[in-house]
Amino acid sequence: MPKIEAGNIANVERIKIATEETTPKTFVFETATSASFTAVSDEGTENTLRIKNTIHGLIKTDTLVKGYDIEFSDQTLILEIMALIDGGSYTGTLDTAGESYEGPVAGSAVTRKPFTLTLYTSDRDTDGSAVAYHQWEFPTCKGTPISGSFSDGEFATNAYKCESRPAKGENTITVERIADLPTVT
Repeated sequence: MPKIEAGNIANVERIKIATEETTPKTFVFETATSASFTAVSDEGTENTLRIKNTIHGLIKTDTLVKGYDIEFSDQTLILEIMALIDGGSYTGTLDTAGESYEGPVAGSAVTRKPFTLTLYTSDRDTDGSAVAYHQWEFPTCKGTPISGSFSDGEFATNAYKCESRPAKGENTITVERIADLPTVT
């Protein structure tokens, strides 16, 4: 029996967000400092037929994955990402005077654009160099209200959360080992 040799998972090398609309908009940034995901499932059940001290049968359903809840943190302020995740509106041009974000109206329903979130991590050699990368893709994400924190003498961190809930018949996650990060133009 052959021994399995596996790589490691290091860093948040890059995040790519592509909106799922007729004319998709893609955002790529390499400033995220952490990312995590947690499976969201529908718990299975067990119904045991037990008569006195003997089990006579079992009806069991499996736990099913519906999608993932994803969180990532970034220490830069990208107002377009904030608008996409939080559900508000963005105007202006990136990093120019007049660029602005307005959050959703309090107490009102919010229509958030669905998007595919792709996280890139690396596999590091013992000398610290990247020997490969991992592409983690989560389809049909929608953002949730944003969080942040500010302190004197420290750089701020924005916390973003989104929920990936693909349609029936679609994969909930795809992970691929790739040789290099895709070229960004």
